[in-house]
Amino acid sequence: MRALASALALVYVSSIWLPSDATKGKSKSVPVLNIGHEEIEISRSKNTIKANGFRIVTHPQSVGIDNVWVYRGKRLILHKSRVRDYDKDNYMWLAFPLEGKRAKAVHIFDGDEGDFISASTETSVKPLLDLNGDGVLDLIVVHDVGNGGNSYSAYSLSQRPKQLVTISALRSDVKFFDIDHDGKCEAIARDTSFFGWKTSNAQSPMPMAILHLEHGKFVLATTLMKTHAPNTRRQNQLLSTWTKYCKEESNLPYQNGKTGQEKRKLFNLSPKVWGDLLNLVYSGNSRCAFALLDKFWPSNTRAVNLEVDVTDLKDGSCSCKDVYTSKEKFEKMFLEQLSTSPYLNQLKVLNSGDRHICDLRSKNK
Repeated sequence: MRALASALALVYVSSIWLPSDATKGKSKSVPVLNIGHEEIEISRSKNTIKANGFRIVTHPQSVGIDNVWVYRGKRLILHKSRVRDYDKDNYMWLAFPLEGKRAKAVHIFDGDEGDFISASTETSVKPLLDLNGDGVLDLIVVHDVGNGGNSYSAYSLSQRPKQLVTISALRSDVKFFDIDHDGKCEAIARDTSFFGWKTSNAQSPMPMAILHLEHGKFVLATTLMKTHAPNTRRQNQLLSTWTKYCKEESNLPYQNGKTGQEKRKLFNLSPKVWGDLLNLVYSGNSRCAFALLDKFWPSNTRAVNLEVDVTDLKDGSCSCKDVYTSKEKFEKMFLEQLSTSPYLNQLKVLNSGDRHICDLRSKNK
């Protein structure tokens, strides 16, 4: 096990980077960490996985793999090379789906995967899944594209293998799991539409998105995303949390020299606020989201950290001045950014009847 531990490459929750050749001949199995941080074993012989009539052969590097060959019987049906098919300077690996029961049948969504994935959920020992329910197994090849981004390419292992779809992730992993047990794997991903919006990358909210394949592309699985609205107790908890976060972030130099009354009218709006707003919108509770925003944000106060007025000077430099943002202006800015989401059409279905969402026009390029 010492040799295996030293050779074990980085492991994702739902994907695996196979180990290096250092383990060859020393064991018939390789330990892999599953979602519960327990060890499971994947059978291997010369870096080969045999499953469902397929033989999947990989050529590992010190980190990740650089080639994968898929055989049906003795016939090679798919070959993907890191150097030929992807950026040769980045890593490549295979995605393994999750198996098990959904954690909860009914939930109040709070942006956590815990409603879908439980500690008993395990990583499959086979890198095979069915995304579209056609009965043909699919293989997902993953490669990183730099700057914390990964690209997941799904290939149908039919008589004539073809690429089905590609989905990208930023600073997160995509997990594949048949949540509703209908024979089709969903993708648990993050919408990056608000990444870097009005805050640092590290603080950027990225709402969870449960996706399924429809007409050749991933769309929100609205029936799985729809939840009950939070009760009064939970709403009050949100309001209290927003107040706490904004207070912590508002003790900044811009308050120096201002009177007590002026300070009470200016504050820093924490990304926690629009992160929770997004979670409510993505669970079909946009009416509740905007009602809470009205309660939280008094009409006589302004946020100081959302807009900057930049003026170009004659000497080639520029001057910056904070712009104080009202609740109404923030709401407009928030909705405008939301309209860049690739899932806007499904968000309209989730929040049908709310004009805040239904009147938006897509700005997704």
